Amino acid sequence: MLEAEELALLVRAALLQLPPDYQMLLLSKYVHGEPSQRIAEQLHFSDDAVRSKLARARKAFRKVFNKLTRSAPKEQEVRP
Repeated sequence: MLEAEELALLVRAALLQLPPDYQMLLLSKYVHGEPSQRIAEQLHFSDDAVRSKLARARKAFRKVFNKLTRSAPKEQEVRP
């Protein structure tokens, strides 16, 4: 299981591999807690467009994050 610091580093690494618009959408929604309607107003998009873009951003994030977690070094078991 990942520790909080490891998880935070993996999340940051995954975000940095996404296109800037996906980064901005995910950070606005999940870090800053902005509702999709407010994000839509700020970007001059419809609420449906923002929801669709968020779904694509989440999917892209999941793909990158899963790839990173599969390639992350595993803790070696220590035997006495």
